[in-house]
Amino acid sequence: VAFMLQLVAITGSHDHPFSSIGAANAKRWDPQLAFEAEGDLPSPPEGWEAPEVTQTSSERAKRIAKRLNRLGTVMYGAYWCPHCNDQKRMFGKEALQNIRYVECASDGKDSAAKTGACAAVKGYPTWEIDGFQFSGERDFDEFEQILDLIEKTRPKDAEPGWTARYVAQRSAQRAAQS
Repeated sequence: VAFMLQLVAITGSHDHPFSSIGAANAKRWDPQLAFEAEGDLPSPPEGWEAPEVTQTSSERAKRIAKRLNRLGTVMYGAYWCPHCNDQKRMFGKEALQNIRYVECASDGKDSAAKTGACAAVKGYPTWEIDGFQFSGERDFDEFEQILDLIEKTRPKDAEPGWTARYVAQRSAQRAAQS
């Protein structure tokens, strides 16, 4: 329970995944502006493609990406999502090689939407880190706080997802005792 409270304290609460888009970019397709009805996720204009990540990764980005990789982290996103593209640019091309990306847009390249891999994803990007899901954009400070907390609570040789399974098991044990 204390572990979960620390995670909530670190991550806070985030509004709808498409809120706070940031500075307007006329060349950027913005899904928030394209909503036609509450809850509809529109398709991008025909022929629209996600911008290529050309930014060089900082040393910090590379370190964080390696730590994320060791925990089996997955970034779930959609090629048309500006937040997803911002996260990719923040990490840069070299660091992205250490981050597993799952395309959830049904019309995206190598989409996993029909496999069920994206079923539990409620917004983009969603980061699954050691079995926990974190929705929304994260900055490097947040990633480091999450990683520090997870890494200090799990055995060094544990498999990815260990921390989430451990927390669920302990919660079930406590519930059974009360």
